[in-house]
Parts: sequence; structure tokens; C-alpha cells
Amino acid sequence: MSDKKFSETNVGKIVGKLKGLLPNNGVLGILKNVIDTDDTLTPIEKEKAREQLVEAYKSEVADRDSARKREVEAKKYGFDFLFNLTGVVTLASFAFLVYVIVKVDVPTENKEIFIHLIGIVEGAILSIVGYYFGTSMKENK
Repeated sequence: MSDKKFSETNVGKIVGKLKGLLPNNGVLGILKNVIDTDDTLTPIEKEKAREQLVEAYKSEVADRDSARKREVEAKKYGFDFLFNLTGVVTLASFAFLVYVIVKVDVPTENKEIFIHLIGIVEGAILSIVGYYFGTSMKENK
């Protein structure tokens, strides 16, 4: 990992050139539009809020960049057992829950716990799928 500051990296230089500009969609873009149209904020407060959004956008870009770098470094060393085991266990849990939903009648006293379990596994699956097939993969195509 480089000891460069974020502003000295290629991504940081691009973000620096775009200071004040944020996407018009996504959470940050929506927040930017809310700030721009909020009549209760003074111009100074709006500028401060925009600067905070730019910092949040820089963090998001840096996070995505570090995930890509992690993948490159992981490929250099070969098979990442723990990482792959986590994915396999999560997918197996999801497959088991689908089987239970279709084939097993869950007792009434366990239904609430079962619903929470489904939510936990669903969140893990969304994270895994988002990591491998999310915006980073679209940009690479």
C-alpha cells in the first residue's frame, strides 16, 4: 500500500478537479439536490454541507479503490481460504433457508426468530453479491 495522501493519487486528483460536483443520482446526488433546494440554509451552510458531501464522495471512491486493490493483492498470493469459506458458508445458509421456506413448516413459536435469521442471511448475501457484481464490476466492463 502506498504512503501517498488521497489527494496525490490518480483518483484523488480526479475527485479534486470535480470538487463541488457530485452525481445527480444515488444517495450523495439526492442529498446534494436537497441541500441546493433547501431555502432554510444560508449560503455558507450550503457550502459547508456540499464540502461534507464531497468528503463523503471521496471516502466512497477510496473505499471502492481499496476493494479493487485488495482483489489484485489477493490474486498475487493465490487462494484466500477464509474469504472463500465465508462466501460458501453464507451461500449454503441461504440455500438452506430457501429449502426450509419451501419444504418445512416452521413452528409458530420460532417464526419470529426464523424471520430475523432470514434477514441476517439476506443482508450477508446482498453484501457478497454487491461486492462481486456491484458498481465496481460494471465499471470494469
